Amino acid sequence: MLRSLTPAGVSLRGKVSATVLTALLPLWMVASVVKDVVHPSGVVARQRPLNLPATGGIALSDLEIAWKHIDELERLVTFLRTQTPGDAPIFLLTNEPMILFLSQRETLFPERAFYLGVLGGGLLPEAQLQGLDVDAMLERLENTPEAILIFRPDVSSARLLEALPRLRDFVNERCDVVTRIGAYRILRQKQG
Repeated sequence: MLRSLTPAGVSLRGKVSATVLTALLPLWMVASVVKDVVHPSGVVARQRPLNLPATGGIALSDLEIAWKHIDELERLVTFLRTQTPGDAPIFLLTNEPMILFLSQRETLFPERAFYLGVLGGGLLPEAQLQGLDVDAMLERLENTPEAILIFRPDVSSARLLEALPRLRDFVNERCDVVTRIGAYRILRQKQG
């Protein structure tokens, strides 16, 4: 015999509401898929291939490209591919490692990339910050003046710079913004 899963004392109105919600929620979740199958609009948005060589075969509509700011990413990657020297490493001051893949450049801190990503995501315990060895990071930055720094004002950048104030100070004092591409700021060390 089936028992009601409704707690004792729930009014008829509450039971009906719960039943209706339970029935309609799954329908609402799949409505957009069902709508396109049952009533296809027949209008397919014009799509274009992405201007990112590493993404062969991916095409999106102009609306998707604008909405997801992929046009900014395309311009950033194009800019990075023209920067010299061609093997200048990138230091991401944001949590977007796809930039490395798309630009076909290496990170300045390959041994710390995971930890920097976890820190940007807000998941690195404060006790493990010492493992990043900021002194070694600053030394490498000083010894790699050709490094390209990419900053995007977002939550992960804020976490990174707040957790590593000496790194933030180095960037503020010793680097200049070379250009801005959408929300991205590309920095290089000051000359001289």
